[in-house]
Amino acid sequence: MSVPALYQDKVYILLLNWNGWKDTIECLESVFRNDYHNYCVIVCDNNSQDESLSYIKSWADSRINVVLPRTKALRDLLTPPVQKPIAYKVYDRLSAENGGDKTDESHLVLIRTGGNLGFAGGNNVGLRFVLARNDAEYVWLLNNDTIIMPDALSRLVERVRDNPRLGICGSTIRYYHHPQVTQSFGGCTYNKWFGIANNIGYMQSSSQPVDFKAAEKKMDYV
Repeated sequence: MSVPALYQDKVYILLLNWNGWKDTIECLESVFRNDYHNYCVIVCDNNSQDESLSYIKSWADSRINVVLPRTKALRDLLTPPVQKPIAYKVYDRLSAENGGDKTDESHLVLIRTGGNLGFAGGNNVGLRFVLARNDAEYVWLLNNDTIIMPDALSRLVERVRDNPRLGICGSTIRYYHHPQVTQSFGGCTYNKWFGIANNIGYMQSSSQPVDFKAAEKKMDYV
């Protein structure tokens, strides 16, 4: 059976970690349950001092489990656990920025950036890895303190494929401790005269219908 065109495009999912292995493992547990299959997850570690990479490797090796959140709606996104072990590859910054082992097809790549490079700097190491590999159609920059819906990535890819002119696309974001409440429908409006930004869909109930086309028309930035 042939794979639908939607799922043929390779996506790199890029996470940045700094002393936050518990959040990162929780995020990874949800990411590896997503329904889009042609992807590779990159975790860039900004010289964590809490043995983050050791814990993440232990999770991938099935030696430790994720601590489930208290909210049932989020727990349901993490159970049952993904099948492990998960094959992974570890690189230092220099090796990663040169594309690493281009014959390796592991779904999880762990990169030691060598220092606390900040959000932009740490992500840039991962982006250089992606560019050097030269096999990606999209890159998903994902905060490590998130849990994703199983269809989140496939919907993002579908939206971008619908309009090839799009260069960036944002997700609906809900509050972690109140997942029934919306933080943003993918972006914000911006009042340049007062320097004020407002999240589109802020505090709207997740049960309310959403006009995403109207939200996109309002959006000044993702």
